[in-house]
Amino acid sequence: MYKITQKARTLRINQTQAENLLWQHLRAMKTGFRIVRQKPILFNYFGVSREFVADFYCRELSVVIEVDGQIRQNQLEYDRLRTELMSVMNIAVIRFKNEQIIDDVHVVVEGIISFLRKRREDVAKRQERGGE
Repeated sequence: MYKITQKARTLRINQTQAENLLWQHLRAMKTGFRIVRQKPILFNYFGVSREFVADFYCRELSVVIEVDGQIRQNQLEYDRLRTELMSVMNIAVIRFKNEQIIDDVHVVVEGIISFLRKRREDVAKRQERGGE
């Protein structure tokens, strides 16, 4: 666990331009959701263990926000596997490309807030039905 925590700290210090821009807007907007950056995610399910760092994470609603750069084109299978593992953990994943954030960060932030509000409604409905 120590290595993944160190990796998260290093990534926090060395954010990409798009991650930094998104973080500044999420912090400034007072979204009503607690979002942290560079969050270690630990997966352990029937002997399968993985650990990775999510770009942004909302614990309250179990949502990961990923910012994908050009390097991600070479890691599509890795990203698909991470998304599947998080799905098993009931963590929703939304992805944005660097270009989307840099070109219009306000639209991206509005999309994130909209997604989180919908997720909160869905969670509340499940709880009303008895946690189905």
